[in-house]
Amino acid sequence: MNLELKPAAKTKTIFLFGYFGAGNIGDELILTAFLTMLDSRAVHFDVIVACGGGAGTPDYVLKYPNLNIRFIERSKNPLCINNVKAFGSSYAFIMPGGGIFQDYGTLSFLCYYSFLVCARAAGVKNYLLYQGFTGLKKPLFKKMMSFASSRLTDYMSVRDEESAKFLPSGSFQNGSGHGIYADPAFALNTAVRIAVKEKSPAASGERFIGISLRAWKDSRADDIAGALMKISESTGLKIKLYSMQKKADCDLNSAVLSSPKCPAGDKIRMVEYTADVFELAGSLAENELNIGMRFHFTAVSMMAGVPCVGIAYDEKVSRLYESAGLSELCVSKTDFACGPGDLASELIEKIGYIVENRPRLVEAAEKFAGGSEKKAGILFGDFYEKCLA
Repeated sequence: MNLELKPAAKTKTIFLFGYFGAGNIGDELILTAFLTMLDSRAVHFDVIVACGGGAGTPDYVLKYPNLNIRFIERSKNPLCINNVKAFGSSYAFIMPGGGIFQDYGTLSFLCYYSFLVCARAAGVKNYLLYQGFTGLKKPLFKKMMSFASSRLTDYMSVRDEESAKFLPSGSFQNGSGHGIYADPAFALNTAVRIAVKEKSPAASGERFIGISLRAWKDSRADDIAGALMKISESTGLKIKLYSMQKKADCDLNSAVLSSPKCPAGDKIRMVEYTADVFELAGSLAENELNIGMRFHFTAVSMMAGVPCVGIAYDEKVSRLYESAGLSELCVSKTDFACGPGDLASELIEKIGYIVENRPRLVEAAEKFAGGSEKKAGILFGDFYEKCLA
């Protein structure tokens, strides 16, 4: 009897590209969530990740035993030698999440767009996952993205209803269902909840508000310092300043603490930047409440089970609160200057509202995070079965 042995199946190689390794915890969350979901399938993959300096640590190998992860230096030029080699050895090119296509950063938009073009030219499958397109305002860029979604990509999912407008008409994509939208970071919800519960509670007896800000148009460190002091003095709570972007946010927080309107003392302190979501969530869980401008700061707060006030510098933040049914916790004002009706006064009102309604708000945040975790899993499962299985 002749036995014909089948050759061993070749391990698939995928090439991941995003704003990884650049000191932005939101993007590191996206990468962590995608690798976690991929590893959970218990199928071996070779994974190439384009990362900025120092991001490729052995920790990733230890965390994901089913993935053979190799890091290459992140370059915005799709035709640099590292990227060309990655395209040449990969089955699929994947951008696994975020709002990377935005036209207030024209060069950034063209950079990411050019990767889609080059991947297509190289005959590599293009997959855009958990994308947010609310940063696209100009007609030209909207048309370019619509063309990309129908002609340059092989599969696409989005994280919000507004971005669903870019899904190809009649598409089988995005989890094969209307209303299935989630950011990939929420896929870590259960793991974050477990880590928070296992963390020993702080024994200091101090009560804190966690605040994460970003520099924006017309914002001044002196105005922010004055607003934070007003909040602390009015509420009796101390303040911890968090940085979601290592360079920009840390610089802003340092400038705030150096302001003459921020007198010496321990009412306001700065928390060291960390790209570890579990460490960040553990710190946020110690606070009475949190206040943040960045999308993923609110997301991590929700997963940590802590009410968060959103300062909507961008509509993606306000839409997150709308989706969670917590619009009353979101403010659109970004003027930190002190005076009648200033941002500090509005935030103090929100803090009072949270104190009065905390159990209900915690329950709502946890329910939304749990539901988003399920939706993130549905989106990944649909993608995996149709594109990688």
